[in-house]
Amino acid sequence: MPWFAIGCTLTALSTALLLGMEQKDSLAGRWLTKPLASLGFVVAGLGDGLLGSAPGRWLLAGLVLSLVGDVALIPRSSKTFLAGLGSFLLGHVAFAVAFIKDTALVSQVGVFELTFRGKELNNEGFSGLLVFGTIAFLYFLMSYPLSRWGRWLEQRLAPSSSQKAKQRLRAAQRP
Repeated sequence: MPWFAIGCTLTALSTALLLGMEQKDSLAGRWLTKPLASLGFVVAGLGDGLLGSAPGRWLLAGLVLSLVGDVALIPRSSKTFLAGLGSFLLGHVAFAVAFIKDTALVSQVGVFELTFRGKELNNEGFSGLLVFGTIAFLYFLMSYPLSRWGRWLEQRLAPSSSQKAKQRLRAAQRP
């Protein structure tokens, strides 16, 4: 059985058992099933070849950090909660880096590629309005904050008008 299928099966079975353990409020059951469910994602990622590319390695790091976050949240204490929260935060940073890896800006994600993926989902039977509406919304969520940040950065780094006047004065005084 390939590793990807093993990971998916491990996640599915462990999640089902975890739901039962949560219902019974079994701490020992949570300690057994929750890490196994998260480990299944890591195994599936390894089986899918995430180590073969830089973005894949970032995805794998995000999955491992999420596993650590899941384990840290099992005891339900304030100290481990903060550790779990920090681990999930770092995991999501890793996911974000994986997504934008090898691109100058997120806006470099081509509209052509997004619409191509949308067409694939539409052909699989998903609603076209839902698919393309979601794509447009996600593209906006990626592009708008970066354009605002870029504009702020340009204004922040641009020389002020008094600095420009000083530069012109120095240039005029040179022989």
